[in-house]
Amino acid sequence: SRDIRQLLAYPDGTAGAWMTTEFVALPATATAAQAIELVRHDAEHIETVYYAYAVDPNGTLLGAVSLRDLVVSKADRTIDQIMKPDIVSIAVDADQEEAGRLIAKYDLLALPVVDRSQKILGIITVDDVMDVVEEEATEDAQRMGAVEPLESPYHQTPVRDLVRARAPWLVALFIASSATANVLEHFSATASAMLMIFVPLVISTGGNSGSQSSTLMIRAMALGRIGRKDAI
Repeated sequence: SRDIRQLLAYPDGTAGAWMTTEFVALPATATAAQAIELVRHDAEHIETVYYAYAVDPNGTLLGAVSLRDLVVSKADRTIDQIMKPDIVSIAVDADQEEAGRLIAKYDLLALPVVDRSQKILGIITVDDVMDVVEEEATEDAQRMGAVEPLESPYHQTPVRDLVRARAPWLVALFIASSATANVLEHFSATASAMLMIFVPLVISTGGNSGSQSSTLMIRAMALGRIGRKDAI
């Protein structure tokens, strides 16, 4: 119950809300033999034991040790001699999408979550990230279709929520279409009949090119390849 209360304290959509507080933390001064005993003792209660994390007495993250490194190291070697100090971590209040990008970029099985003082609070595993990626991809696809993201599957969403998600965009598009109709009506007296034939083709082409552009831009934003600095 304590772990659940801790996780509920973090805002939805952040790394802290997705992490698990069950991980192996090893004192940096412990030997490989002692570390293996600690891992053996904690393994049955922990979801992922691919990595163990070296910490100081305050819980500050110092590095990571793989289970393989522990097994092949000499028994008297200490964790600070075995660990890899250059470890990728993520802030507890960072966006959940950033966790997915880091795990995909560095091919990690687990990503440590730290606070501002670099104290390790938990880890995000690769299977948790798969859920994040699916959720974010769904939101991006729905926004691309001019719909506010739905919190539940379409067939389980109440009609009231569907109307709230779709109506504003439909109204905006209707107003834009009305403006187009007014422009055509204004110039209809001077436009030749032959030119009016091509108006639907021009409108369709504009819509298709707009859909292509929005698809490319939204996907680039979802992958983090474009940001606010590229707006200019």
